Amino acid sequence: MRNRPQIVILGAGYAGLCTAHRLQKKVKPGNAMITLVDRRSYHVNNISLHEVALGNALAQDVSYDLVPVVREPHARVLQAEVISIDIENQVVHTSAEDLAYDYLVIALGFVTETFGIKGMDEHAFHIENFIQSEAISRHIEDRFREYAFTDSLQRDPLDLSILVGGSGFTGVELLGEMVDRIPLLCKKYGISQSLVSLRCVSADKKFLPMFTDKQAQYIMDYLSDGGVEFYMDAMINEATPNSFKFKDKNGEHEFKANTLIWTGGVSGSPIMKETFGDAVRRGRLVVNQDLTVPGHENIFVIGDVAAFISKGSDRPEGTTAQIATQMGTATADNIARTLAHRPRHDFVFKNSGTVCSLGARHGLASVYGFTITGFLSMRLKKFVETLTDYKISGLYNAIKNTRLFKLINF
Repeated sequence: MRNRPQIVILGAGYAGLCTAHRLQKKVKPGNAMITLVDRRSYHVNNISLHEVALGNALAQDVSYDLVPVVREPHARVLQAEVISIDIENQVVHTSAEDLAYDYLVIALGFVTETFGIKGMDEHAFHIENFIQSEAISRHIEDRFREYAFTDSLQRDPLDLSILVGGSGFTGVELLGEMVDRIPLLCKKYGISQSLVSLRCVSADKKFLPMFTDKQAQYIMDYLSDGGVEFYMDAMINEATPNSFKFKDKNGEHEFKANTLIWTGGVSGSPIMKETFGDAVRRGRLVVNQDLTVPGHENIFVIGDVAAFISKGSDRPEGTTAQIATQMGTATADNIARTLAHRPRHDFVFKNSGTVCSLGARHGLASVYGFTITGFLSMRLKKFVETLTDYKISGLYNAIKNTRLFKLINF
């Protein structure tokens, strides 16, 4: 087996799985051996985890098994934890076995970044995987149930208070799910919605800068009409078991709630820093135009751990599923070209737009200069999810995992 070039892909997120899936099409079985390494045996559509967090989707709706996607004879899945990467000897050390490689693709994804805020890791929920997301869903419903079934004189009003730290994409989509879900919980447990408190505390001065001011204001107004209170340019300095302490231009404050959720930041895998040292910032490494590591033309870094700066720009592109899948496609193509002794191509990111969901029936899409809101924007998002599934796992898996059928789920 070792006489064939060994291609090792670390991480089965959008970027890594897309690379593996496309390489199977581009490289003949006898020309290389592909090993996809992930600590899980399944892929998770991270862009849908906020739906699971409010009980508006199930874990099986946003995940699927890797084995049907990565198949023998020239590809395999290794379920293992990546321990370290020895770039000098071209070996990846995992919890299962050591993997020698000729070509390495690092797509290890993100971890929650709390920026050293005291108590945030201990007291707030995070959204990194569907296990955490399911825990949020159970916790919120438990708090509403506890309030409803407790004697009125002993009820804790904080059971109906939810604090979200961060107003980035994940936080906003999570709030959109809350605007959908909270009225249903109130109806289920006979609770007046006027008793519920939804607050978002964010250090950002500008709300959703990836949208125009008008589009961002539309989203904020929709959420505000649904009961969300926003506190922008507010720096959280501590999370306690039932509060966020923060400071803004008006001084220091403390908001209390029995549900705390942190969505304020992510960084790339810590293995990046361990491997590449000071060249890494917040878990991301600035890559060459062909997505390789400077000085290591056989190592590709893609997805959330890559900082790719487009020609003519002075800052890295944002980390999204859209750019991750495009990176995966480009990386697979360049490895195939190298094996065929053909020149590589530079990666060019083509931004087709952004879709922000605001619950199951509303949202805003900015596509090729056009703004789409409401029901149509959500149909567009389901189409984008289906297209992404197709790119990273094939048509069969896209259909099997119901993304296409959701397009007609009125």
